[in-house]
Parts: sequence; structure tokens; C-alpha cells
Amino acid sequence: MVRVLALFLIACGLPAHAAWQPDNALQPGEGAVLLTVSVDYPSFANENALPGLIPQLTVERLDDAKPKQFVLRNRLQGLHTTRAYAGSLPPGRYRVYDIMGSKCRLICAKGGISKPGTEHLAEFVIEAGRVRYLGSVLVSVRPPVKPRKTATVYWGYTRQPDPVAGRRLLDGLYPELAAAATGEMLVGWETPPHAEATADAALDRIRRETSSLLDPTPYGDSGVQFGGLNGVVKRASAQSMRLIDTGSVFTIKSALQGPDGRMLAGGEASTLRYSSDDGRTWQDVGAGLPYGIVLQIRSISGDEVVFLLHHGANAALYRGRFGDTSWTQVGDWPMEFKFWTGLPGMPPEMQLQGRKVAVTLPSKSGVFVDLDSGESHAINPPGSLAMFTYTPDGVMRCICFRSIAANPWESRDLGKTWQDSPFDRWMVLPAFRDATHAFSYKGAMFNKNKMAVMHTRDGGATWTESRPPVPGGWWRPFYAADGRRMVLSGFVAVDGDILARAYWSDDEGAQWTEWVNEGIWLHPKQS
Repeated sequence: MVRVLALFLIACGLPAHAAWQPDNALQPGEGAVLLTVSVDYPSFANENALPGLIPQLTVERLDDAKPKQFVLRNRLQGLHTTRAYAGSLPPGRYRVYDIMGSKCRLICAKGGISKPGTEHLAEFVIEAGRVRYLGSVLVSVRPPVKPRKTATVYWGYTRQPDPVAGRRLLDGLYPELAAAATGEMLVGWETPPHAEATADAALDRIRRETSSLLDPTPYGDSGVQFGGLNGVVKRASAQSMRLIDTGSVFTIKSALQGPDGRMLAGGEASTLRYSSDDGRTWQDVGAGLPYGIVLQIRSISGDEVVFLLHHGANAALYRGRFGDTSWTQVGDWPMEFKFWTGLPGMPPEMQLQGRKVAVTLPSKSGVFVDLDSGESHAINPPGSLAMFTYTPDGVMRCICFRSIAANPWESRDLGKTWQDSPFDRWMVLPAFRDATHAFSYKGAMFNKNKMAVMHTRDGGATWTESRPPVPGGWWRPFYAADGRRMVLSGFVAVDGDILARAYWSDDEGAQWTEWVNEGIWLHPKQS
């Protein structure tokens, strides 16, 4: 679907705008703009394919009798769902004209999902020799609800961007532009005073309705926390879901609850934030990290943590403690993409058992590290990695591509040698709560009758089936800390749209209950 839409959009033609503006240096007498765009469109499986497929954004200079349009190109390094745009511009007053930058006459008619109205975003001013950081433009596309046939589009923007985050983004993504600027970085938009409350309310609505559910981690005995778009963490406990505002505009890839209400949250653009009061207030603790994406954050014992950082073509492992402002690098390893069998965009992954860590290095390698002894050795999977687990029974498992087909494999010597796995090739790699009990999800494309939740009580020798929470979908299995609550999070098709969902069961999958995002902040915001 995404590939078809990409071809369709490209076929609509590129805009007859002004010539491309270089995004790697300031032109004589010009200034520059830097901003990010986050599109929350569930039908694109939370990967924000829309702005990524057409790698340009159009701004319009308003000082001329006939407004002139300039195209900015994006960069994706260190980002997952967000897109960054920058470019050199003549001094003057501007507005964002089109986040796709293409002549899309059909699905984008009357503005559609790419062109904000003048009431949606504020204007901004460019000064010679200086870079202006605007923070983020947020777009939320809500699928149509029958009998309505068109989607609802909400626009928002960060009226008061974080200059520290802006500087990190500028230095990490546009170092030439940063070096060429002669004055301090400017921050923010020209929001009229009468429009400030409306702008803040629009931003709040989009963040409360964020659709993503990323990297489930334990909360308490039976709760789960998910990362999310636009700096939001989702905490699901008991039968409710509440939202936590990390103060970031970037996608939070992982959030971890520690002792006494302490929290860590990390994600795009080297975002790493710490809270000592259960998410009420946050501080930046990511200074000094290479520019990249903070991935899984995990506890190794007490207040000790490890996390993975994907930067450039490398994956680095760091360790430290809740409250630290500097981090110790355990290792930094290169990744190599395999053209014939590798999955494009496959990120590195960390799996942890006690104080032993397995790190995947897609397409076709990995490393095992014992954090206590310092021992490490290479992991040599049998093909390019699609999925990987390291479970309490000491077994590493993967779904790997040796050719066009993907099959399950397992290793009982910490990744040195691999054998065929007896697991069904249509199963997602199972979640183990101990060496014998596990569950998974089995799905067969185009055949809902073959979809089932799979259970084993003998380490995978035999499996029984139960009904999934809803027909169809793709689900990731996870156990809460108590080992009793089973969690399925993933995507399900609803009326032609692909939507993120999470379900839990306390009775071995006999009944499933959905965690519904009601759009309520855990800590109410002060007006």
C-alpha cells in the first residue's frame, strides 16, 4: 500500500517552485530555517511514510507582491518517524506552505493532508547569517468514521521549542550549516498573542491522541509502558491507560520505570531524559552521546541500566544508573547491510537476560557481552535478521532470511552455532516468562482462520491454540513483570485502516481486554 501510494504521489509531479536551496551551507546574505515534521497517520503503521516518501517541504516568502516558494529537503539520520528539514533562505517573513512539496491534485485537493491553512501555523522570520529553529510541526490524520468518507486532519506546532534539542539536531544533521552561521541560533515562531492559547490547545490535542505503541517495558507487577510519537509515554496499568509528557518533541522509542518513581525515556535525535518524580518533571541527560537514536532501555539490577544507541552505521551499548548525566560505553560495533537478503531499515536490537546482553547488528551479525566478566564474542546468525530473541531458557532464536524465504532458527551456545527451530514459521518469536512457559501469535496472510494465540508449557515442544483478541492483525507478545499478565501489542486493520492496539489477559488468553487511550495525562497540566 505504501509503495503504491509513493508511486502515485511521485506521478503527481514535483512543484514548479523556486530552485532547490542548498541545505549544507548559508548562501551570501541569507539565513536558514530548521524544523521537524511529525505525521501521526495510523494507516502508515506509525512509520510516518508520508513525509519520508516525498523528501521535501515548501515554505513561502510573504514579503513579495507575489509570494515566492522555496523547497527544503529532508534528512533522516538519527530519526525514526520524525523528519528534519533545513535550508538557506533570503531574509524575510515566511510560512509553511506544503509539507509534501508536490503537486498532488487528487488526494491533496483543497489542502488535504499536506497543506496547512493560514490559521493552523504561525509565520516565522529569517535573519541574515542566523539559523532559526522552529521545533516541530505536528500533523494528526484521523481515519474516517462511517458514514464520513474523508479523514480529519489536525495541525499543531511547538510554540516554544527547546533550544538545546535544536542545537543538537543542527550539529548532528547539518554540521555545515551550523559552522556557517555567524550569529546565535534563533528559536520559535511569530505567534500573535491572541493565537497562543489556540496553538497550545491544538498541540496538546495531537499529543494526547498519538496512536503509537513502541517497545513495551514493565511497569509495576502487571502494567506496561510504551514509547510514543511527539515525546509521549503511554502507561497502561490495571484497566486504564494514561499519558506522560517527557517534554520532548521527538519520538520516544523506549521508556523504563526504575526504583522510587525514577524514569528514563529515550528516542530520536539522541533524546535521553530523566525524571525523579514519576514523570512530572524531566531533565536532559543525553549530552555527550553521539547523534543517533536511543533504543531499548533496560534494567540490569537495582538502579543500573543499559541502552542501545543506533548512530550512523553503528550500534553502541551504554551503561549507567538512573540519575546519571554521563554514560559509559560498553562497545561500539559496525553494521553491514546485505543487499540480497537484508531488510532495509532494520534497526539493531538488544536482548537482555540478567547481566548478559545480545546485540543484533543487521543485516547478518551480532555480539554477545557478559557485563560482569567483560567476555564477548560474535553472534553469527544463519541469515539476515528479521526477528531475534534471547530468552530465559538461555536460547537465542531468530527468524532469518537465507534466501527469499524466512525461517525460524535457534542457538543453544549463545549464537555461535544455529539449528532449525521446531517452531511454526508463521509464528512470531514467542515471549518466555521462564524456561518452559511461553506464548506467541501465529498468522497466515490472507487467511484469518489460521490466526491464533499459541501457548506452550514445555519449552516449545508442544503448543495449544486460543483465539486472538480480534480477527487479523500483527501482534507482539510480552509478559508483564508478574509473569501472569499476557500482553499483545501491534496493529489491526479496521475499515481499511491499520491502527495500533494493545490487549491484556490474566487468564491464559481465554479473554482479552483492550487498553484504550482516553487522552488523559497522568499528571494534569497547569493552566
